Formats: sequence, structure tokens, C-alpha cells
Amino acid sequence: MKNINFDTTGSVTATLVFTNQIVPDVYSFFAQAGEQIRLETSDTSVDTTIRVVGPDASIDLFDDDGGGFPLSRLVFTAADAGGYVAVVSSFSGNPGGGTYTLNFARGPAARQAVSEVSEDAERGKLMSEIENQVEVKAGT
Repeated sequence: MKNINFDTTGSVTATLVFTNQIVPDVYSFFAQAGEQIRLETSDTSVDTTIRVVGPDASIDLFDDDGGGFPLSRLVFTAADAGGYVAVVSSFSGNPGGGTYTLNFARGPAARQAVSEVSEDAERGKLMSEIENQVEVKAGT
């Protein structure tokens, strides 16, 4: 598991490896309750997916092409303080794997980045101002 340790924004470039089975990349990060978080992929040679699981595992968010095919994007407000796990994988386990960049932002930087991306001239308006407004715990 790789730790995302950014105060506000950052990115990491990685390679998804597929042989006979899917080997997703797993990242961990800490969030405060009420904190805005954005995770998105860019510069990818593979159709990525992102799943985020919250501190008590009852929070489970997923995105495939929220950033426009083949990019993934999750923007959410953390319901609980604690450790979160983000899993980056390939849609349908596309064989061969490929490289991607995972971009991370928190707080006002997450909201600002969404506004900038959503107005991107090349990709158009891809989502509402804040797509996944508040994470919801399962069973509530």
C-alpha cells in the first residue's frame, strides 16, 4: 500500500501490471470529517477506475469515467475522520496494464481543481460543480 501524504495537492505516476490477474494499486490517506477530497487519474494509457473505502469500511465510492473516458474522478466530502483507502485499477481488467497519474487534492484546492477541470475547453463541462457532494455510509 502506498501512502498519499500531501497537505493540499500532489500527484504520483504509477503503472498497473496485469499478468494472469488484476493487480490494482492501493493508496492510503487521512481525511478530517467535512474535508473536501478529490482523486483523479490523468496521463493514462489504460481505462482506469477509482474506488475509495472509508475508515469503517461502510463508505464505498466508485468511479469509472467521471473525468471523461478513460479518466476516473471522485470528488467527495469526508463523512468521518480517519484513514481512507483508494484503489486504482483497470475497467474490466484490461489486459496488458499501463501507466497513469493519480492526482490528489484536499480542502479548497479540491474544489478549485474541480472548477478548473470542469471548464476545460478541450474536454468541455464534464460534471456538475461538485459531483459526489457527500459520501454516504451504507445502511443510512
